[in-house]
Amino acid sequence: MVISIIFFGVSYLLGTVILNIFKIHLSGIKNPLALVLGSTVITLAIFFLSFVFSLTFTCAFLVLFICLILSLVYYLKYPGTIKFQEKINLKTNFLKITCFIFLALIILLLFQKSIITSPNSVIAGNRIVWTDWPVHLAIISSFVHGNNFPPQNPLHSGSFLSYPFFSDFLSAVLQALGANLKSSLLVPGLILGFTALLIIYNFGKIITSSFRSILALFIAIFWGGLGFIYFFQDLLNSKNPLSVLLAPSHEYTFYSEKNLWFFSFLYSELLPQRAFLLGLPLFFSAVSLFIIGLVKKRKIYLLFSALITSLLPLFHFHSFLSLVFFLGIFTPLSLFSEFFEGGISKFKAAFHLILVYFVLPIVGFSLLQFPLFSSVNTSQIIHVNWGWMKNSENIFLFWFKNTGLFIPLFILGAWIFRRDTLKRNIAISASGLFVIPNIISFAPWPYDNLKILTYFYFIGSFYVAHALAHFAQKGIITKLLTVLIIISLTLSGIVEVFGVIGPKKNQFPLWSAKDFELAETIINNTEPNSIVLTAAIHDHPVAGIAGRKQVIGFPGNAWSWGFSDWLEREQDVRKMLIADSPFVTNLFRKYKIHYVLISDRELFFEKRTNEQYYLQNAVFVAGGTGYKLYRVLW
Repeated sequence: MVISIIFFGVSYLLGTVILNIFKIHLSGIKNPLALVLGSTVITLAIFFLSFVFSLTFTCAFLVLFICLILSLVYYLKYPGTIKFQEKINLKTNFLKITCFIFLALIILLLFQKSIITSPNSVIAGNRIVWTDWPVHLAIISSFVHGNNFPPQNPLHSGSFLSYPFFSDFLSAVLQALGANLKSSLLVPGLILGFTALLIIYNFGKIITSSFRSILALFIAIFWGGLGFIYFFQDLLNSKNPLSVLLAPSHEYTFYSEKNLWFFSFLYSELLPQRAFLLGLPLFFSAVSLFIIGLVKKRKIYLLFSALITSLLPLFHFHSFLSLVFFLGIFTPLSLFSEFFEGGISKFKAAFHLILVYFVLPIVGFSLLQFPLFSSVNTSQIIHVNWGWMKNSENIFLFWFKNTGLFIPLFILGAWIFRRDTLKRNIAISASGLFVIPNIISFAPWPYDNLKILTYFYFIGSFYVAHALAHFAQKGIITKLLTVLIIISLTLSGIVEVFGVIGPKKNQFPLWSAKDFELAETIINNTEPNSIVLTAAIHDHPVAGIAGRKQVIGFPGNAWSWGFSDWLEREQDVRKMLIADSPFVTNLFRKYKIHYVLISDRELFFEKRTNEQYYLQNAVFVAGGTGYKLYRVLW
């Protein structure tokens, strides 16, 4: 854990130096932005250096050491320019500090309880981690043990890794520096998750007051709709209410039988969707820099916003899409506002500023990244889908069930700000992040549009909080009603999160001592860039621990990433395991397979697995209890 903290400490120093060099001074946001910016720069530097030297301790340490020395030299030369902390009045900011400490503890518990590790086992602490994290662990292991440069998808061999992987590469860097598996996941989760909330909070102060921004943050991270109604029904109908209270029997924000799909942010987005760890802070940093740069006519702010926007596809594609949609609406609205309020001269000046310092840099940077995403089947990903996940339900009823009074309160908050040009434009632009995902799906499974709706909800929360605070000023009755509304907006999410971090010990085994033995055999007896024929499942230790590539992991993942050959690959894996055709070697050549593993997983996946074929036609390499590894010749 110490090495992970050192990494982020150096990242903070470097980020602060960069912001000072370019004279970016943003009250409140400077320190968290420095940490995110420094982490991003160091991670990218190690990534590109790893193309030459591979990801090793020496490579990662060298970059970290150089960044530390450069930062210290700058600090010694300009000692007054780096402030490790902004002055905080503890008395006047006691409530704010208490709230952020509480949120930090929630995030710490969330990540701490999500995975249980020992030298001989890895156990997921909840269902979401069991289903989602094996993908991330496979990507991490592919860099640590598989020398995966240039990056290929370890769960879809031969394909470029278009899945946003830099949060996972950061964890791989920490492991290369000596961090263990758990700390390489927990420390980035805690530090980047908390940093994201600080940046979002400071963005909120563009819209409303400090107190209302805190309230908005709580409303946003504990979203959940009306699922708490079913929680109380289960509580009343249970013979053991205490067990339901301590260990809820359903996920009340993700309850498909009741058509509830607005899954709790902390549990379904921040925890399992690791790309959000950098996507969230980068999105709100880019938006904040763009808005402040446009309002104050700061060219360097717009240029930095353009740089972050250009890098976002590498870190989180849905965050990039959300940013494009938001700024794609906000920019013309701002230009129109300049024209109507300041005339053609102000319009031309703003247009020139945006074009030269934002649009053109984005176009240049984005063109460099185009080849990275050209293999994705966009016709499978993008399609019309009315009403997100509403199915046949009335769209108004669907959204009321999933978000409660949030949308009416958002509209009310936007109406209150109707005469404030900037805040009105932000509200209209945020509305686009709700409307667009309700018409077009940007993934094979429309549910994934929740990643875009997340940004609508976060930005909208500041308008909701402002509307609630405005309403509460009318008298004691309205204050009580406001409290009840806040409870209704957050209770489902609170129940969901407490079910994850509460006293109940959920355990979903991922890998055992036997799996670690198998992975060690793979690492010691195969080349780092080997492709191994295995069962097409989501948690195979060949990829998850050993970092070798599979022909295909879980086919559902390949489908959701936009690969059109997922079914063909699964069928071909079965054919190769059955090996009853003289043309099976053609499939070995097609997928460039080096090794075949026959273990309990393969025998369970394909009951007709023909081990006799490999005994006679392949070279036995190594084996152990319940597994044998063969090298195929083609």
